[in-house]
Amino acid sequence: MVQRMFQEEVASFHLQWMAFIPHDLATALDMEGVAIRAGHHCAQPLMRDLCVSSTARISFYIYNTMEEAEFFIEALQKVKEFFSQMALSKLDQLYRQVIFRPFEFSSS
Repeated sequence: MVQRMFQEEVASFHLQWMAFIPHDLATALDMEGVAIRAGHHCAQPLMRDLCVSSTARISFYIYNTMEEAEFFIEALQKVKEFFSQMALSKLDQLYRQVIFRPFEFSSS
């Protein structure tokens, strides 16, 4: 008999730090070796009601191991660090453009 590891096969999660579209998350996780689904999942009316254009989801089933679940969590941490660094870099660039922009004087 197969022992069930999870009560639910689909895990839903919200990433407050994720300021990018779910397809970016899916691509980044794919680069770490984790496949997830991103899109509207044939649920456009629900997406409209939730005011989102797409979501990301990962599915577990009886054939997944605890090591695979832990690998996903580790990959998600790496992706979070990557996107956090990218966001900080963009903020830093914006700050430098606004604050350190040279004054322009017009000569008339």
